[in-house]
Amino acid sequence: MKTYYARRDLTVDIIRGIATVVMTFAHCSAVILNQRQQQMFLVRLAASFAAPLFIFMSGMMVGRSCHTRKTILWFPLLQRSLLLLCISSILLEVGIYGILPFASMDVLSLIGLSLPLTTCLHRLSITTRCIFTMAVFAVTPALQHYFQYRDEMDVWGFVDIVTIKELEEYIREEIPLRMFIDGSFPLFPWLGFAWAGSIFATWRWGGPSEPSKFPKCVRSPNLMIGVFIAILGAALWYQSPGPAYIRSGFCELFYPTTTGYSLTAFGFILMIFSLVDLSFIQDKHWLLTTVYKKLLISLGRRSLFVYLFQYTILFRVLYPFHIGPDLSTMEQLFMFLLIFVACFVASEMIDRVKTHWKTKSLVLQVILGS
Repeated sequence: MKTYYARRDLTVDIIRGIATVVMTFAHCSAVILNQRQQQMFLVRLAASFAAPLFIFMSGMMVGRSCHTRKTILWFPLLQRSLLLLCISSILLEVGIYGILPFASMDVLSLIGLSLPLTTCLHRLSITTRCIFTMAVFAVTPALQHYFQYRDEMDVWGFVDIVTIKELEEYIREEIPLRMFIDGSFPLFPWLGFAWAGSIFATWRWGGPSEPSKFPKCVRSPNLMIGVFIAILGAALWYQSPGPAYIRSGFCELFYPTTTGYSLTAFGFILMIFSLVDLSFIQDKHWLLTTVYKKLLISLGRRSLFVYLFQYTILFRVLYPFHIGPDLSTMEQLFMFLLIFVACFVASEMIDRVKTHWKTKSLVLQVILGS
């Protein structure tokens, strides 16, 4: 136990690795599967839980940073936030998608915006933070209804902006609407997941005035609490599933998010943390150790690099040539496996390079991981 907890919380790396695997499956499904396959419930369900894990853990990392430092280092924080926004809007949307910045409101944009907001909130009492977090989830359905959440977003490319008036319309109307309401990952309700992560960080690692419950927390009844919340959320989700749109092939069940989905996702997050924590207490089987160390931790520490790497393969190689939907099921499975292996090999190569080469570039540190 002492070795495991000595330097870093490996549970976070492992769960980030799990989220990376699920994320890659979700993105591959958008390009490789045909429309009939994308509508299969199990495919859609399996693809729906990577995003809340990533956003939740981004809030956790803010909480841990605030706990380990007495004062907030605002300049590095804002640098990282701005860098994520640039990676999302310029490298991903303009470079890979070929669309205007902030036209999709990618998850990286959401995390970039949430970092300073979560840091500000983390300085408040835990009760106040809980109230703000629940308020975000509570007002989301009303905002979606009032602003009429769209089943599909118009894809704004550079050729769509012909006049200054159209550019002004895009900046004044489209960007705020996508940022707050109906982008891929709008602030409402996804900011709530980041804030919930910062609350969980205080419980897990302690806070300025609270003692750390870590690693004692792994023996707490997190698993049963997670199961209860997930069952409650699933029941509510079943009663009010929402329209669950498929947007440009992305078949996750959170377009738009519903209260039932949010509760189910939060319960799932607590369950997955509990199960990974408990697996470290037990004597680990060699297979579990290999999966943890060789696969999940490697992918988890290079999750942003893998994110950009697999998007490049999918949208710059496979999608332009329509490789995927017309393949047989076995060929599609092989394509999935090939992309997973390519992502793992690339992350392993980054690991080996970083052991012999240290860089002070913030851009490379963020993209390549710690």
